[in-house]
Amino acid sequence: MTDKPKNRFLVLYGSQTGQSQAIAEEIHDNAESQGLKSELHCLSLTDKKFTIEREHCVVFILSTTGDGEIPDTAQKFCRRLRKKTLPNTYLEHLNYALLGLGDSNYTNFCKCPKTLNGRLGELGAKKFYECGWADDAVGLEVVVEPWMESLWPAIRNHLGVKKPEVAMCNGVSGVENKLNQDRSNKVLDVRLTNGHISELDHNTCTSENMGCTEILSPVGASKTQAVEFETDRNGAASSKQGTSNTKTMLVENKTNEFFGSDGQLRKSGDRLDELPDLNAIQLEQCSNSVNATMPISRPNIDKSENSVHSTPATSTASTANAPALTTSIQSALIDNNALISQSASTDTRSAISTITSHGATLALDHTDTGIQHSDVTCDLPDSIGIQLSPSLVTSMPPLSTASLTLPALPPPYLEIEFQDGETLDIDTIPIQNDCKMPSAASDIAMATVVSATRLTRDDAIKTALDIELDITDTRVNYEAGDSFGVVCPNGGIEVQQLIKRLNFLDKADQPFLMSVTECTKKKNAHIPDFIPNPCTIRHAFRTCIDIRAAPKKAFLRTLVEYTEKQSEKRRLQELCSRQGTEDYAKYIRETGVTLLDILSAFPSCHPPLERLFELLPRLQPRPFSAASSPQLKPGKLHFVFNIVEIPKGEGRITDRRGVCTGWLDEITGCLQHSLINNCLGIALKNVSLVDKPKIQIPIFMRTSQHFRLPADPSVPIVMIGPGTGVAPFIGFLQHRLHLKQALTEGCELGPAWLFFGCRHKDRDYLYRQQLEEFRSSQVLSKLLVSFSRDSQPTLAPHYVQDNMKLHATELVQLITEQGAIVYVCGDAKNMARNVNDAFIDILNQEKGMTVEDARAYMMTLRLHKRYLEDVWT
Repeated sequence: MTDKPKNRFLVLYGSQTGQSQAIAEEIHDNAESQGLKSELHCLSLTDKKFTIEREHCVVFILSTTGDGEIPDTAQKFCRRLRKKTLPNTYLEHLNYALLGLGDSNYTNFCKCPKTLNGRLGELGAKKFYECGWADDAVGLEVVVEPWMESLWPAIRNHLGVKKPEVAMCNGVSGVENKLNQDRSNKVLDVRLTNGHISELDHNTCTSENMGCTEILSPVGASKTQAVEFETDRNGAASSKQGTSNTKTMLVENKTNEFFGSDGQLRKSGDRLDELPDLNAIQLEQCSNSVNATMPISRPNIDKSENSVHSTPATSTASTANAPALTTSIQSALIDNNALISQSASTDTRSAISTITSHGATLALDHTDTGIQHSDVTCDLPDSIGIQLSPSLVTSMPPLSTASLTLPALPPPYLEIEFQDGETLDIDTIPIQNDCKMPSAASDIAMATVVSATRLTRDDAIKTALDIELDITDTRVNYEAGDSFGVVCPNGGIEVQQLIKRLNFLDKADQPFLMSVTECTKKKNAHIPDFIPNPCTIRHAFRTCIDIRAAPKKAFLRTLVEYTEKQSEKRRLQELCSRQGTEDYAKYIRETGVTLLDILSAFPSCHPPLERLFELLPRLQPRPFSAASSPQLKPGKLHFVFNIVEIPKGEGRITDRRGVCTGWLDEITGCLQHSLINNCLGIALKNVSLVDKPKIQIPIFMRTSQHFRLPADPSVPIVMIGPGTGVAPFIGFLQHRLHLKQALTEGCELGPAWLFFGCRHKDRDYLYRQQLEEFRSSQVLSKLLVSFSRDSQPTLAPHYVQDNMKLHATELVQLITEQGAIVYVCGDAKNMARNVNDAFIDILNQEKGMTVEDARAYMMTLRLHKRYLEDVWT
């Protein structure tokens, strides 16, 4: 057997929706630049591609699904390690690092990776680097970025491998690497001496020579900023530069930003008015008024843009990209005077033209002139009355004047070729290329919509819709309490808007073929398996790609390369930088802006189609809880949901609805209208099924179905489900009704309590008639309802936890003395946490437990499957 290289390590990932895989692939792609050799495998390939007991250095990236459960792809691996017959020396040769992904809104935060970490230790494995626990509730990047940055020295230290003097760049070494080093050092030695630029080599000042880590130095730094390029897409690399008292500036070749070597316009859409005048580029250090001017001749402009394969706009570690006060203003002011509209006052125009040394990135919206916005770096006198505040397109000091450390630039790897004259019947294409759905326990089946009933009044804050499906002719089998997935498309109008913004309306329905670029630097590059090949742009965006996902930092980093205006480029750099983490969380992740929002906010950004297909995630199915019992209603499946409404604002350019709930409301509209009057519902429903086209939706059953009634019907149950969280309990109660009707003499149902809550008794009391009937028939022992917005006595319960405390004594007896099972369904972020806290208070009050003892008791209930949650964020 060939000995493994000293610098080798293994990257293993367990992923449910692709996030762990993406992080693992990034580590794998960057390993070579760190002087290391990595192998990448999914944990599902244990004993096929790797054998864990033979490994010496492993990096685990493991996500959590549901409430701390193991991802499907890691089930086999974890099950293998759980064997009790394994000795405590089984993994004594293994050294590892582990990054866990989870969501602290769920009680069992990162339970799966934490359990693996504990088990590895029990089997003799040793950590060479501390574990990281990334929290999706606050942003995975908060932990992931610093953890990955410090991972490299930890691996090198463990393996005894020195950091290369010049970062290895995709296999480039030796003479070529030395030449690249010399070039890079030449660039880094650019200095301002008596107002003149010296030692400048534009050939190395492009994004083609930039690496994974880029530190952008701001104008006006007191010392030369250390700039380190650790990897490089085309083989160039540079070593660190120390500090000196001479200011360092990296100057970008702006001609190449908009024009190729042949002088042709790269990718600008039809907005030639946004191209800055390139007759001169002035770089000013405002702190000491040092100026340097470089004349640049303007090439001929060709407005044609027929190629899909856009060349990226130049991106460098440059002070021209930083908020260089004069640079940003000049490029905007001489941009056909787009910044200063004729309608602006003289004082305002004068103030905007003023160049000062404080620096704020300003975004102005000139809707009257057709200009979407222009960003400049300037300082406005207080007398004008304009208040600047940070936003998606606007930054303020200290970020706008900071050096920036950018993430790795993902290497491109896809090519697209349109098939002229060809057609494609999309109706024959399998859903998402027949790629297995995450958490799927069954194949996709087409279920027919039988009815759609609005459960709320028109004046309710939220609209709840109950949909009934006919699953008679499918292989879908479920039990009360189970959840299932709905495969939904993106909205047609939204997809059309995106295609228009990308300038592909003429090719939206033309077939194309994807292939992997032969010269790509990406390891293990492959065509996304969830996108059919061949496909069309419209079909890919409509059914395969998540165009609503908040853009990741790596995606924003890629957009930088295809953004022409320096002010927009700088802002995108800020948002994806380490220093801009707070802005990224506030203006990207928390606001839920989408790709279309980003492209609208940065109009000079023109990414090619290939990059979008490489970096945008898969469109995920939406989970729903069954609100029915197959025993009481054979062949039928009900579910309920609130139609999500997302208002315009905070960077979102339009009002929009939830991807799945909006689509379900839209396609069932004809049935909803026919069911307004209960007395005519059946007759009209039958007419609608005959006269209307058959409405079908793709569904599948999900794995990890643990939210079920006890096998013994005499066991007491406590159900807590406000709002649409009541859904699985409707199924529970229907099942109990079926059991009650079928029970023989001497058999009894155990007590069943339901805590339900909503805003208004007369507006959004879901399934009110059914619940009251269940209580009347003694299928439901206690129905405890609270209304948070109705006028009621002061001591009346407003929320489910209030009602729990009002019935604390009986509730505790059910749980501690009668062995009741507690079920909680609904919002994880607030409701589920508040309910758990209420139980702790009740145990403290009724049983005299300390807070620590009460928490331990609640954890014991969870471990013994007597406290079950079906919650979502």
